[in-house]
Amino acid sequence: MITILEGTDGVGKSTAAIWLAEKGGQMIIHFGRPVPHGDPLEMYIGTLARYLLDGQVILDRSHFGSMIWARMGFHEPTMTPAIFRAVCRWHASQNAQASILVRPEADVAATLAARGEASEASLQAQRLYFQLVVHRGVLYHHLAIVASSVFHYDRINDGNEDHR
Repeated sequence: MITILEGTDGVGKSTAAIWLAEKGGQMIIHFGRPVPHGDPLEMYIGTLARYLLDGQVILDRSHFGSMIWARMGFHEPTMTPAIFRAVCRWHASQNAQASILVRPEADVAATLAARGEASEASLQAQRLYFQLVVHRGVLYHHLAIVASSVFHYDRINDGNEDHR
């Protein structure tokens, strides 16, 4: 099984991934911010398929971010809409569960300031995650937008719609 945790910097993806991995024994793959080169099909399907041979996987960021960061002009868009849909379809065929983590902008800014990171690009990215999910009709059977500032980690992916 694939659990995808997406969202901008400072929303709690890594914290949630670590907690889930400790609870369920899954391996975490942390993709980090997308790189401006490479083959997104190899990165988000090929690499993942190899790791799935060992069992369940938690993705700390995935292909959503490639669409977001390219749209913001940080790199050339190697993740086209057609490739994005292909990755979504493959993930769905693997029964992937995707969660887009969001937090109030002031909380994101405070977290990033504590790390010494700028927040404006991350706040812009968070707004774009909503647009991506709403306007592109993302193809997951299990997709949730989760307010991570009110997370109770024992309720993640338990089938309950209320993730507070």
